[in-house]
Amino acid sequence: MKKHLIALSATVSLALMGSAAFAADNAYSNQANVRQTGDWSRAVVDQTGARGWVDLTQNGTSHQANITQGGVSNDVNGKQDGSNHTLEVVQGKLTADNEVYSEQSGSWNTARIFQNDFTGSNKVDNYQRGSSNTMTATQRGFLSNDNYILNQQSGVGGEAHFTQDGNDNRAELNQYEGYSQFASIDQKGSYNGAYVTQGGFGANRAVVTQTGSSNGTNVSQYGSNNQAIVTQGRR
Repeated sequence: MKKHLIALSATVSLALMGSAAFAADNAYSNQANVRQTGDWSRAVVDQTGARGWVDLTQNGTSHQANITQGGVSNDVNGKQDGSNHTLEVVQGKLTADNEVYSEQSGSWNTARIFQNDFTGSNKVDNYQRGSSNTMTATQRGFLSNDNYILNQQSGVGGEAHFTQDGNDNRAELNQYEGYSQFASIDQKGSYNGAYVTQGGFGANRAVVTQTGSSNGTNVSQYGSNNQAIVTQGRR
């Protein structure tokens, strides 16, 4: 994650059942630190401007985090430990050079990430450990951009869905140490790359769709009863 000088900051620590944390910044170089333990908590962070930084940690059960950032050069570091968590990050409205690092441990967790890139580069690093976890990432680019998604999941019944619309995009998806996992990558544009590795005991499924030119796909599956569907070319 990029480091920034911090002009304004908001720090919230809660250890209550059913608690809520709200932080809103509208300036240059903002920082929001949120720590929540217990059950059924919610964190909402809204940052506009440039060089915002959100550091989120939630421990327990059934937490929800909603993070929205506008401007350029923003970072999100989100960690959720437990079950039934939801992390949603929106970096949008013609932003650039944003990064999201998310980590979820447990079962039935969901991560949803949306990046709307005008120019520059956006990056997503997502790690999920446990069973029945789901990750969805969408990246859209307009001018010259270099977007990248990395997702790693371990466990049973994990799902990952990637959508990239732009150019010079890359998506890397690793699902291992489990079975019955599903991966889908949909790329529209040019110079795209998709890499899928599924291991464990099998019964995995991968669907890759690429339209445009100079696209590449590499799918590796281990175990039994796996299925891979790859479609390339203009529809």
